[in-house]
Amino acid sequence: MAIVELENIRLSYGEQEVLKGVCLRLASSEFAAILGPSGCGKTSLLRIIGGFSDYSGSLRIDGRDVAGQPPHRRNIGIVFQDYALFPHKTVADNIGYGLRMRAMPKADIDKRVRGLVDLLKLQGLEQRYPAHLSGGQRQRVAIARALAIEPKMLLLDEPLSALDKKLREEMQVELRQIQKEVGITTLFVTHDQEEALALADTIVVMNEGRIRQIGSPSDIYLRPADEFVANFIGQSNLFDAEVVDANEKVITARLDGGEVVRIESDRRVARGSRIRFCVRPERFGLSSPSIQVDGANVFDGTVDHAVFLGSSWQLRITTANSRKIKVQTSEGRREGEAVRLSWQPKNGVVLSA
Repeated sequence: MAIVELENIRLSYGEQEVLKGVCLRLASSEFAAILGPSGCGKTSLLRIIGGFSDYSGSLRIDGRDVAGQPPHRRNIGIVFQDYALFPHKTVADNIGYGLRMRAMPKADIDKRVRGLVDLLKLQGLEQRYPAHLSGGQRQRVAIARALAIEPKMLLLDEPLSALDKKLREEMQVELRQIQKEVGITTLFVTHDQEEALALADTIVVMNEGRIRQIGSPSDIYLRPADEFVANFIGQSNLFDAEVVDANEKVITARLDGGEVVRIESDRRVARGSRIRFCVRPERFGLSSPSIQVDGANVFDGTVDHAVFLGSSWQLRITTANSRKIKVQTSEGRREGEAVRLSWQPKNGVVLSA
């Protein structure tokens, strides 16, 4: 069952159209990420769902149209980027704030606050004030406060952006575990591709007020729908080519440098048409130029740049046709070394035709 349904959502500020007919459905217990560059409309979409912005189109939450309904009547928990904790209230008082606004009996408030303190690992911090908490602790308090009202949905606006890398990675794991334990539908906004891939069941990629692709992390990464998604999520090598032959399963194409390659694809393309396709850096195999690689597309070239990243090597290979190819591999190579790159037809993704 869909908890949130958006149909043809539009938003403008003066003459600037920020959202251009966005459609989205989120299922019960789904953890979704809205991912995109600054200014793409992702935070505006979150604010519309939360009840903080006007819009045109249809928005239903739990089957009910919520047009004109104020934020406090939508039964949605929200965690803002700066957490928005009350500085003059203790951890316990911050968590229980929404419950007091709903006039819940004090004994029930105390019981729920204790449960959330245990869930969010805040034991011993109940009487501290936000100024005396670490960034990770403040983030957990903000999540506890949002969950206290037992909302139908949780909205997170870049909740980890203020944390350092190590703490951010730790909080990603904790946030995912909390969401699974509570089972709440969650939508979070981020511009961090790695964060979206690590956390979400579903990724919604946005650009210039439109949704470009919706899919699982593996679908988004391995089968990008277009050039924007391929470039924004991770790194890609882009190639332009002319179709030499095509059937229902394989496209044979000649690159601008003259090399002929095979790409597994169900796209319908005509002979003589132009295509653009991508191959991810980690999809290349490395060997010496003398080794034959059966069934693969191959490029011979020279390593002109090599960087060790700890768990892998990032290489740049210049081919005989002066093409620059990015490769990520566990195998180290010396700059100036001659190599053969190979990639399987199934690892090429046709982006446009």
